[in-house]
Amino acid sequence: MPNFNKEWKVLPHGEVIAIDDRIVTVEGDISMPLTKFPRRMTVVGLSRNRSAVFSAMALKEPAMRRIEEVGKPSFLIVPNGHHRIDARPWKERYPKLKVLCPPAAKESVSEAVPVDSTDDILGGSDVQFVVVGGTGEAEAALIVRRKDGITLVANDVIANVRHPHGMGGKIIARLAGFGVSRRKSRASSSGLWSRIRGNWRCSCANGRKFPAFGGSFPRTATSSNGPYRLSREWPKSYPRPRSCRTRSSGISVT
Repeated sequence: MPNFNKEWKVLPHGEVIAIDDRIVTVEGDISMPLTKFPRRMTVVGLSRNRSAVFSAMALKEPAMRRIEEVGKPSFLIVPNGHHRIDARPWKERYPKLKVLCPPAAKESVSEAVPVDSTDDILGGSDVQFVVVGGTGEAEAALIVRRKDGITLVANDVIANVRHPHGMGGKIIARLAGFGVSRRKSRASSSGLWSRIRGNWRCSCANGRKFPAFGGSFPRTATSSNGPYRLSREWPKSYPRPRSCRTRSSGISVT
């Protein structure tokens, strides 16, 4: 990821799309060496007409009005130390935003914007901020409960960049393990959703939404960096779990 922006800088992005009741997402591109890499922001409505913004992106004004319809931006979730690029301009636009990030990302995120908490301070039973186990406390996710099922909002533990653009994109995808290996799913390796029951979907910081599923696999999924499928291996920068098949991610949904 590039360094963080210090002002509101709009990069190419698509339309704001609703994936469930008061859950919207938007996909965009970010310029990187020799490539443009896809990314995604997800916004979740909370109680009392508030919202939580996951992996923030600066958008054009019509899209920002659509974001604000979900609820007043109240929490800014920087899901790891790399997805901080638009954190500062978002905080300046909405000074009352509370900034959350996982513990291991706090030092990096604090370079861009003050961090208010590394714990769940969202204050509701239907949306839960969690630190993903097996990542050295470097990755955060959201679990969102709605009438039709559960939405898992994740970051770099899930990716689906099947067709990265340019040589730089292909190199980055291979180094990060984004959808280029045929081995078992990174998300399955982490146990990220091994204990989630019922219908559910996944929206992550790298990729688009997945097709509909039920039961023990995502019903719908999105990702912050481009068109997506589940990434196929455990993130190389994180400590690998002792047992990829049995280790719990620490995300428990009942």
